[in-house]
Amino acid sequence: GPQPTPAYWLRMLLTGQLGSMTKGPSLGDPAPDFDLPTFDGKERLKLSNFRGKKPVVLIFGSFT
Repeated sequence: GPQPTPAYWLRMLLTGQLGSMTKGPSLGDPAPDFDLPTFDGKERLKLSNFRGKKPVVLIFGSFT
């Protein structure tokens, strides 16, 4: 099939679908804090609330 063009890769990068324009944390650095809604949307969970407690596993993927 046809190969992606440089314009395609640039568009993917600029729209946040590929990589990031900013440097992420280095190996061993703490993860940046964030919060997410629960499945029912009634509350939000904050990553920093789990620091120093049980390990947290983040799974990223597409379920479509």
